[in-house]
Amino acid sequence: MNDTVEREDTGRDRAVEPGEIARRMVRCPDWLNLRAACIVAAAAEKIGSAVVVTKGGVMADARSVIDLMALGVEPGETLEILAEGEDAAEAVRALAALVTGNFEVRAGTPLAASMATLSPGLPGKLNAGSR
Repeated sequence: MNDTVEREDTGRDRAVEPGEIARRMVRCPDWLNLRAACIVAAAAEKIGSAVVVTKGGVMADARSVIDLMALGVEPGETLEILAEGEDAAEAVRALAALVTGNFEVRAGTPLAASMATLSPGLPGKLNAGSR
């Protein structure tokens, strides 16, 4: 856990070196309710890197619906997404887009493609493969 990678003013992220942590601060536009927590956890399960979400110094495993719900995130609050691993920068980018996009998985994105393997019986926007 050496350096951190944060969004630069140019709007581009620099590459993450092995052992570094990718990080991004995002404002959550909506409640992190059960539906949203399930979507984030399902997306995090598809990521190879270790990913955590923090709010006010409280850390949650991004793969745990219960941990995410325990954060008690309300609209407008700021979250920090951190990832460490081979795909850390992409993991942070994907989860940040998920949070800022009101927890919708956009068709045609790498995240949508990886989540397409989820059960077709899952409701609505969680089932990215149905689009």
